[in-house]
Amino acid sequence: MPVIKFQSGRWVRRFSGVVLAAVLASVSSAYAHHNTAKFDFRSYETIEGIIKVADFRNPHSLIILEVTDENGQIMEHSIEGHSRNIIRRSGLTAEMVQPGVRVTLYFAPSRTDNDMFMRALRLPDGRVLNPGVTAIPEEDIRGDQE
Repeated sequence: MPVIKFQSGRWVRRFSGVVLAAVLASVSSAYAHHNTAKFDFRSYETIEGIIKVADFRNPHSLIILEVTDENGQIMEHSIEGHSRNIIRRSGLTAEMVQPGVRVTLYFAPSRTDNDMFMRALRLPDGRVLNPGVTAIPEEDIRGDQE
């Protein structure tokens, strides 16, 4: 049986460095892409406010919405959403939701805390962008307009 000799361990050090980098990269991406099981996608709620931040990225997008409460105080709500690709396929672009734009956001509420997951978005011109597998039935959204 042939014997493989490693000269001064150089190959082993290089190989272990590559393995370590691959493991660290996979751990960070696995942590970043958490699941959405904590959200109740069987229902939805709406919230109206002004866009402060719209960051379409992977694995999940983020919208920060400024909402005025019943006492006139402005509250910020962070709403998680689908990936940039799913949002783009729905027709929603960053230009449509610039800071200062008033929108109505349809979201799946969290089962455990105050987090929200965007299911649909109504723009000021009345268009509704309803992305992904969590889309809300069109008849429900049309009924909200009346």
